[in-house]
Amino acid sequence: MLQTHSFKQNFDQVIKALEIAGIKPTSLANKLGYTTTSQLHSVISGDSIPSIRAVINLIETLKVNPLFLFLGQGKMFMDGSDNNSIDNFQRENAELLIKNSELYDKITSLQNRVDELEKSNKDLLDMSSAALKYYKGLIPNEARLAKMQEQDDTDVNTSKD
Repeated sequence: MLQTHSFKQNFDQVIKALEIAGIKPTSLANKLGYTTTSQLHSVISGDSIPSIRAVINLIETLKVNPLFLFLGQGKMFMDGSDNNSIDNFQRENAELLIKNSELYDKITSLQNRVDELEKSNKDLLDMSSAALKYYKGLIPNEARLAKMQEQDDTDVNTSKD
């Protein structure tokens, strides 16, 4: 099961780590957006909760990992690789959006071509059908002509006899 720590515990750990790193309470209060150190001490003692601005400043200015701050997971502080990962994801996302758009255009173009070919095929079928009907109409006429020719030939032969 995933174990998480409370925000208060994580916040306290971050403040202690920053103090150990040499950031004085006055400087830390200013970086968090507090006007006095008593505001910071009030949050550390648990008498008040940190302001949203203080939390945002912790993350943006002091590079505190939001996953650590809220869930107690990962490194306490973000390093440059976190920003590189975000940049890489954003770049990859932009490339995929471009490819998606190109593929959509290609699919649309291919669909239009398929529609054109289907229409041409239908036209060819209609012409073939019409040609067959016309040709079938000629066969009876040719057969009649052939019979008439045979009859004429027979009449000519009978009249000679």
